[in-house]
Amino acid sequence: MNVVYKKSLKLFGLSSVMLLSACVSIVPTKPNKPVPTNKPQKIIIDAVGDITPAEDFKTRYGRFDGFLNSYKNKTSDILKVPFAKVKPYFNESYTIGNFESAALPDDVNPQEYLVHKEGRSFHFAASPRNIQVVSPLNSSVEALSLANNHSGDFRSLGKRTAIQLLKKQGNTPFGATLQPSYDEYKGVKIALIGTTHWHTTPVSKTKRDLERAVTTAKNNGAKIIVIFIHGAKEGYHEVQPYQRQLAHAAAEAGATLFVWSHQHVVSGTEVYRASDGHQTAIAYGLGNFMFGGNGNPEDKNTFIFRNTFAVTDDKQIKLVSSENIPAVTHPAPANFQVTPASMAKKQEILDVIARYSPSN
Repeated sequence: MNVVYKKSLKLFGLSSVMLLSACVSIVPTKPNKPVPTNKPQKIIIDAVGDITPAEDFKTRYGRFDGFLNSYKNKTSDILKVPFAKVKPYFNESYTIGNFESAALPDDVNPQEYLVHKEGRSFHFAASPRNIQVVSPLNSSVEALSLANNHSGDFRSLGKRTAIQLLKKQGNTPFGATLQPSYDEYKGVKIALIGTTHWHTTPVSKTKRDLERAVTTAKNNGAKIIVIFIHGAKEGYHEVQPYQRQLAHAAAEAGATLFVWSHQHVVSGTEVYRASDGHQTAIAYGLGNFMFGGNGNPEDKNTFIFRNTFAVTDDKQIKLVSSENIPAVTHPAPANFQVTPASMAKKQEILDVIARYSPSN
């Protein structure tokens, strides 16, 4: 009996194992779902001031054309010279600047299109060759605002030609109207808004225009919203009250980055926390950057306004750092080249920025 019982147990056990194995084998396996890491990627946006690859039409003041002409029999690498020392920074970022110029085809007479305005001393028009200096290939600058007081120096042809040439060489021009332009960087949709604000313009009007543009950008799915505004008081480091009013209003509407140009000198910066908790980086004056319109500007200080954002898997944006990288814009005959500031000069520029930065 014992022998038979043990054999039965062995047989039962074997059958159980076989049955269990069969049961296991017929259970369908589910594919492993990727687990969202929500680990943010990093996006750097650099903003710089006035970029003018041209000289004054009448006086030839600045001699930017002469600088390029001196290399006409040499390699086209001369087009890379103005941005060569700062391009390594821009290679790791999405870079935006103010295109302070019109542009004209080679086969037109500029005099026929010149706009005469009271108080206007200089008129800038880049040639099809000169404008290549700021192509992404030569400068690593992606986007350029035409919302300024020189893009219209040569009527609508000057602005229209600038837009066509910039697009053709791979730049994203914006600011010809208040409607946002759009670009994409590392899978994130960026809205670019350019406008002007002069002392005769009611603050309430500009505020309303900016709020509408930001709302449009948000409704169109933009995750990073950049405002590049041209105005303020030329030659003044001091931040004007209306500059803060407009910057803070745009931040409350949802702007991510807000920068001013036109002063031709460096001013302060600020990180503003909006009522919904998001932070907006603000620069109140970027100064000249690559400025062919003046061969010897009185103030050669400038800086790269660098802001780093964390972007989560669901494309939520958070400002994680705001940095000022001092640089110097060199006049001719120094090749109109922008260079990172030396150690001593770096501290001088940082001190100027700090001096004029709002304290609260």
